Amino acid sequence: MKKSFLIFAFAMFLNLSFLFAQSCQLSPAHPQAGESITIKYDPTGTDLEGMEVYAVAYILENGEVPKAHDVAMAKSDSGYTGSFQTPASAQAVYVKFENADGDKVDKNNDEGYHTKMYKGDTPVKNAYAVSSTIYGDYAGLFGIKANGTKLAETLEKGIANPADRFSMDNLSHYAKAVRMNKDEVGKAKIVEHLNAALAKGKLSEKEMTKLADVARLLKNNDLQKSINDKIKSDFPKGKMAINGKYAGFRKLESLDDKLSMYKDAKSMVGDNKDHKRMLENMARGIAMAYGNDADFKNMYKYAEEISSKSGQAGIYNSVAWGCSGESLKGEGHDIKEGAAMSLKSLNLIEEEMNSASDKLDAYSPRQWKRNMKYTYAMYSDTYALLAYKNGDAATALKYQKVACETSDMGDATMNARYAVFMEKSKGAKEAMAFLENMIGVGKANSAMKEQFSRLFKANVSMDEASEMYMAKLEEKAKAKKIEEIKEEMMNKEAPTFALKNLKGEDVSLESLKGKVVVVDFWATWCGPCKASFPGMQKAVNKYEKTEDVAFVFIDTWESGEKKEENAKKFIDGKGYTFNVLMDNDNKMVGDYEVSGIPTKFILDKEGNIRFKSSGFNGNDDALVDEISIVVEILRGGEGASGSNAGAQP
Repeated sequence: MKKSFLIFAFAMFLNLSFLFAQSCQLSPAHPQAGESITIKYDPTGTDLEGMEVYAVAYILENGEVPKAHDVAMAKSDSGYTGSFQTPASAQAVYVKFENADGDKVDKNNDEGYHTKMYKGDTPVKNAYAVSSTIYGDYAGLFGIKANGTKLAETLEKGIANPADRFSMDNLSHYAKAVRMNKDEVGKAKIVEHLNAALAKGKLSEKEMTKLADVARLLKNNDLQKSINDKIKSDFPKGKMAINGKYAGFRKLESLDDKLSMYKDAKSMVGDNKDHKRMLENMARGIAMAYGNDADFKNMYKYAEEISSKSGQAGIYNSVAWGCSGESLKGEGHDIKEGAAMSLKSLNLIEEEMNSASDKLDAYSPRQWKRNMKYTYAMYSDTYALLAYKNGDAATALKYQKVACETSDMGDATMNARYAVFMEKSKGAKEAMAFLENMIGVGKANSAMKEQFSRLFKANVSMDEASEMYMAKLEEKAKAKKIEEIKEEMMNKEAPTFALKNLKGEDVSLESLKGKVVVVDFWATWCGPCKASFPGMQKAVNKYEKTEDVAFVFIDTWESGEKKEENAKKFIDGKGYTFNVLMDNDNKMVGDYEVSGIPTKFILDKEGNIRFKSSGFNGNDDALVDEISIVVEILRGGEGASGSNAGAQP
C-alpha cells in the first residue's frame, strides 16, 4: 500500500512539475556554459498575472555570490520572451520573475525557475552542488522558501561517491543540508572529517577558514573556536589574525582609542585589499562619532576615506537626522549644517542611482536603481524636516512629497509631516483636502486627524460637523479595511508551543484553546517592535476584560545570557502589561516560519492561524483597528468597532 502511494505521489509531482513548467520555458534543454539561454514566460495563473513582468537572471558559481543581470523581455499576446548570455564559468542559472517594485515574485510553488549548465549532455563540474544553494543560502534572495530536503536531494545527485561530500567544494553545502534536516548522523561524520583534516595539517588559511565556517554552520561553537584559534596561531599575519586584533573596535568608548586603533590598523595592513572592509568600517565608526559630537570637519574627513559613495551618504543622513531632532517636536541642533549635510547625502545617492558604482553582485542594475530610489526617498524625509526647521516650508514640502509618494503614502509618520509642511506652504485649504483623502483611505494617524479637526473647526466653524465628517470618513476606511482583511485571512493549523512567561508560568497553545489569541513576535533590540508597543498596549487594554481573547508576546532571537532579565527590565520600565513568553532557543519563531519582526499571528478558538501581519508603519490607530477587526470576526461578529471603542466581554 505504501509503495503504491509513493508511486502515485511521484506521478502527481511529475504532473505538477509539468504544469508549473508551462509558465516558463528555458531553452536549450541542456544550456552550454558560455552560450545564451532563451526565456519564454507566460504569467497567466501566477502571482504576476496582470502586472508588468521583469526578469532577472542570476549566474551561480561555486563559492561566489550570485551575479544578477537584467533580461530584456519583449511582451506579446502569448507572454514574454527574452534571452541572455552566460559566462563560460557559469555552473547554474536562476531566473527570477518579479513586478516593478519587486514585492511580487513568481515562486513557482517554491521551486522557482532554474537550470544547471552543461558541457555536451553532462552537467558541468559542481553544477549540482551550486544548484543546491537555491534551496539554502540564496532562497531568500530568489523569493522562495528554504528547503533542506530539496537541498540535500539536489546535492546528492552530483556526488559520485560518499567521499565527495567532504570535498572543499561540497563540504559547506553538505553541512547546510545536515543542519537544515537536523541530521545528527551526518553532523557527526562532518565533525569527524573536520578533525581528520586538521590533524593532517598543511592547509592554507583560506581552506582552514572554510572548515571553521562549516563548524559554524553546524553550530559547533567549540570546534569553530578551536579552528579559528589555530588559524590565528598558524597565520599570525593572516586575514583572521589581523581582523581579530581589531574586532573590539566597536566596543571602544573613547574616540581617542578608536583613532589610535584605526591608525595602527592602517599602518599594519597598508594597501592590502583583504582588509579594505575592516578599515572602512573603522572609518565609518570614527566619522559617526565625530558627527554625533558635531565635529563636522573631522566627520567629513573620515567619511571620505570610505570608497562607497552610498556608504558616505548613509553617514551623512544618519548624522543629519540627529541634527533634525528626529521629529517635528524634537529639539534639533546645527540645523543649517545638518541641512547641507543631508543635501549632500541626496546628491551622492542621485549619483549612485545613475552610475551604480557601488552595486552589489546580487542586485541587477534595475534592482539596484530601485533600491537607490527608495534610499533617496528615505533621505528626502530627513532633508525635508531640516528644511522646515530652517524656515523653508516650500522646499520641505517638495522633498517630503518624494518621500511619501515613493512609499505609496504607506508611512503615517511621514504623511503627518507632509500635512504640516503643506499647511505651512500651501495653506489650510490644500492641507484639509490632503488630510481628508488620507483619512478616507485609512492612511492617517491620530496627529493628522487632530490637524484635520483643527483646520475644519477654524475654517468651517462647525464643531459638530467636524465630528460627523470624521466619523463618516473613518467608517468608510473601516469598511474598506474589513474587506481587505477578509481577503487576507487564512486557515492553517498553528504549530504547538509550550513556553514560560516572565513570571515563570507555563503557557501552551493547548491552554489557550477556546480563546482568540494574538501572538506577537518581538525582541528587545527591535526598533519597530518597540515602536508598535504603545498601540499594542491599547489593544491589550481594549480586551483586558474579554475572557475569550488573549495576547502573548513572544520574545525571540535574543542574544546574551540575561534574556529574561533584559525583557522584564524593558517591559516593566515602560509599564506594559504584556504576557511575555520567552522563546530562548528560537524554536517557536522557526516553527511559525517568521522571517522578520515584528510579526503578528491571530489564532481562532480552535488553534488555527487565521491572520498574519509583519512590520509596523507608525500608525497606532491602524494597528489597533486591524487587530480588533480580525478578533471580532473570529469571535463571531462582522468586524470590530473603532479603535477608541471598548470590546464587550
